[in-house]
Amino acid sequence: MNNTLKVVVFVCLVMVSCGRKPEWNEEIAKMTNKDIKSWLKTAPFEGLWDPHGNASSDEIVFTNVQSVFPFMGKYKNSGDSLDDKEDIYSKDFYVFKDSTFGESFVHATLLYEGQPLYLESSYRESANIIFSGAASAGQYTSSSLEETKLIAENKQYRTGVYWVEQNYDYFLMGFYQKDNLVFQVAFPCPKKEASKGLDKLKEVSSVMNLNIKEWENASVKDLRKSHKTSSFWKRK
Repeated sequence: MNNTLKVVVFVCLVMVSCGRKPEWNEEIAKMTNKDIKSWLKTAPFEGLWDPHGNASSDEIVFTNVQSVFPFMGKYKNSGDSLDDKEDIYSKDFYVFKDSTFGESFVHATLLYEGQPLYLESSYRESANIIFSGAASAGQYTSSSLEETKLIAENKQYRTGVYWVEQNYDYFLMGFYQKDNLVFQVAFPCPKKEASKGLDKLKEVSSVMNLNIKEWENASVKDLRKSHKTSSFWKRK
């Protein structure tokens, strides 16, 4: 990969307020035990990267994760009116420096109330000069998404599998939404290793109790590029 994960720590006062709580779908509550962070840690990857590991309670941690993964956790709702404060209760993620796949992530967005969220077909993130230096000003990382044939929607959930091309590298990415929980997993995977990537998606579905039948029953041919673009967010 061209980008490397980094972290910077600043001392600050963090204020936490209690208020509105999300609605918990019974199945989601059972699957996550209402502890999204602990649930994400069960993802079947090695080498958990914990940028908060050496930070104290009065420090806040900044990372360049969004520059490394511009497509992580960024969604639109149908009206392009998704509001971080009004609609989203929490966003959590973990990055793994996996010995087999390399820098991979799992991400979860928990909404206060269920509403369909959508990925865009491309993303672009400017380089952060804090991590990359002044010479990086004007540089950016772009990601382009391709739908595979694994796009589905039923009464229980919505799901899709995508190839992400970024700086001449490929990621295999899975998307899943059930009611007000949106889950995303991505890991480096050359297209010639699609079989290995599919096996990992099946493992994620099983280990994390997602039970995504489309992933679990898929064959490698289902990872071929779809000639339709039915799942991306469309501007109205």
